[in-house]
Amino acid sequence: MADYTSDDGLKVLNYLNIKNLAHEEIEVFKREWDNNYSSSKDFVGAIWHLYSEVLPFTCGDVDTGSFSLQTLRDNNFSRRLKNSRLEEKLNQGVELNDILSEI
Repeated sequence: MADYTSDDGLKVLNYLNIKNLAHEEIEVFKREWDNNYSSSKDFVGAIWHLYSEVLPFTCGDVDTGSFSLQTLRDNNFSRRLKNSRLEEKLNQGVELNDILSEI
C-alpha cells in the first residue's frame, strides 16, 4: 500500500477536474491531510471527506450555505470519481503517477 501525501490528494482533485479550490481551502486540505488519511489509510475516502465535508465547514460560513456546498461537492465528487474509474485503476495496482499522467 502506498503512503500518499496531501499533494497526491490535490493532484487527484485536479485529475478529476476539480480546480476551483481557494488558497485557504488548499492550506486546510494540506493541514488536515495527515489526520484524515492516517486514521483510515483510505486514500480516495480521505480526499472525498476533506473536499466535500471538511472544507465547506472549515472555510465556509458554517450556515445553510455550507450544508448546500457540502451536498453539491459530495455529488460532484461521486460523479467525477465514477466517471474517471480512479478507484478501479488503483485497486488493479496501477500506480497513481501513471493514472495522473493520463491528463
